[in-house]
Amino acid sequence: MNDSEDVAWTFPGVVLRNEREGVRSHYVLAMVDDDGTLIFEFNDVDPDLDQFFGKDEVETTMKVRAEHLEKLIEELGGAPGCDVLEFLAERYSGPASYELWPLLRGSEVPIERFTW
Repeated sequence: MNDSEDVAWTFPGVVLRNEREGVRSHYVLAMVDDDGTLIFEFNDVDPDLDQFFGKDEVETTMKVRAEHLEKLIEELGGAPGCDVLEFLAERYSGPASYELWPLLRGSEVPIERFTW
């Protein structure tokens, strides 16, 4: 394949935020892995982050294990047994994606968090 050919790429999740303005970008992705773990990927590039993190790019991964997913969906306002990715795409896409961070941080559900 040469560089001029189109490449089809299938992503196994939903993009909840994809914003770019000048040097700033904010991106949130949600996916479910083979074990049923819900994974959120947050990526922010913003010069204003430097004052808090000492760098202008921060990436955070949050994981909710499958056994805790029903409780999280309930906390976020979803119906039991709903398709989690469809629910997140419908309820927390675009500007509504900014509601996710505080809700996840305040959740009673155990959430693994990694920031770098």
